[in-house]
Amino acid sequence: MIFDVPKISVVLACFNGASYIEDQINSVLAQTLPPSEIIVCDDGSTDGTIEILQTFERQNKIKLYLNPTNLGITGNFKMAVSLANPANYIAFCDQDDIWLPNKLSSNWDTMSKLEVDQNAQKLPFLVYSDLKFIDQNGLELHPSFYNLMGLDKFEHCFDTALFGSLLLGCTIFINPAMRKYFLAMPDSKVYYHDAWLALLGWGIGKVAFINNRLVNYRLHSNNASMPDFKPRNRFVNLIKHFIGLPFKSNYLSNEIILAEAFISQYNDQLSSEKKLMIANFISLKNKLHFQKKWAFEKAFYSKWIKRF
Repeated sequence: MIFDVPKISVVLACFNGASYIEDQINSVLAQTLPPSEIIVCDDGSTDGTIEILQTFERQNKIKLYLNPTNLGITGNFKMAVSLANPANYIAFCDQDDIWLPNKLSSNWDTMSKLEVDQNAQKLPFLVYSDLKFIDQNGLELHPSFYNLMGLDKFEHCFDTALFGSLLLGCTIFINPAMRKYFLAMPDSKVYYHDAWLALLGWGIGKVAFINNRLVNYRLHSNNASMPDFKPRNRFVNLIKHFIGLPFKSNYLSNEIILAEAFISQYNDQLSSEKKLMIANFISLKNKLHFQKKWAFEKAFYSKWIKRF
């Protein structure tokens, strides 16, 4: 099947991003596969961000929208997606990263392989990739997010995604069908859009991972999506879990809230197998820490690629 050149909307949600947003937009404009529109929604910036954005707007390089009230991260992205052309593919964009020139072309190459069946295009599809960390000055801190966080040690699928989001929103690329699902996402301050989109992809549609670093993710003191970044060490995590065994714990509490909202909204579209997975996961709600940890071990038992 031959695919036409896709029309892509880049949606950028920003708030007080004056320090880095110009570099980010320039990296989007430098894509080898140019987007058909760049939609920027500002959530009430007071630091000079708007003035920078208005310069790009006057050059007809972006479409700028100023939210009359603060919507928060997920609400701001929902606003930006709602303003995008409904027929377009959508790439989510943070305000302080740098895209590699082939990000969108790699996204599209992978998405087109998911959509070889025309009928399948009615399903919500999602593509995501690895990224590397850079510091405030653009210098590399680590070449792979997935390696550093231990996310390359197990299979990414629906049952492992229930225990925590496996992707970062700034790498996500979705098809038009997923757009409709995303806009129906309930408002929440407990979970973010990337975790919701992950469950949609693995639960109802299709997901593909690009094992390549397509985004330079800038770590700095004002990161909204990863303010408390710490590398994950499996041995340290096991010790912490062991210490918490005798006590009740908030471990998985936010993930369970997410699962409850998801099954409430999409029960009719999930397979019997996935309904059972969610039901078993939600049943952990009032369990003790060691019971939740045991459920984790059972879910991941056959999913490990290289645990330690």
